[in-house]
Amino acid sequence: MYRDTLGRFSSAPPRDWPVEVAEPIRAPSVAADVLVPVAQALAYALASIVAGLVLCSLLALPLWYALCAAGLVFALAVPGRMHGIGDTIWRTQQPVLPEAPPPAQTVRLELTEETPSGGVKRMRIADVPVDDERLRQFVQAALEGESLSVHRWVGAGRPFTRSQYVQLADALEQAGFITAPRGNQGRRLTERGRRVLPKLLR
Repeated sequence: MYRDTLGRFSSAPPRDWPVEVAEPIRAPSVAADVLVPVAQALAYALASIVAGLVLCSLLALPLWYALCAAGLVFALAVPGRMHGIGDTIWRTQQPVLPEAPPPAQTVRLELTEETPSGGVKRMRIADVPVDDERLRQFVQAALEGESLSVHRWVGAGRPFTRSQYVQLADALEQAGFITAPRGNQGRRLTERGRRVLPKLLR
């Protein structure tokens, strides 16, 4: 059973988190949940009668004052004891909500080149879902002539997931830095890639 921030109970988790989760500790019973609180309230009332009779005798007051005081104590004690019994039936706790996953790291591939006229041309390639360290690792391996095949970079213990590898390779291919795989020939750096990609390692 769940209780929302307004104190309402429901069997399904409410939408306004955080909430309190109430779990039963024991089965309810008439003896434990009704007779015991009433008996405790009667004990308080009897104690108040004794104290009231002593005061009435000392102050020469009518004895019915003591009876009225005992009745008032009993009337106030019963609701309080009944409410306290609820703590022995239900255990209320604050659930531990799962933490939101951290945002995926992305690197924006953006390069500048000099035009033949001496100007500066800014070229944005793409946003790829890898961090800077793995991007540098991929570029360094490519410049050193290592394989760029999916089997080299994707899988257990390797830097990328297949989705990350595909997005990175597609971005570099569209920019003209690597070739598309053809038959048994894998991806390779182009002349443009050899000239421009070292700038990513600076």
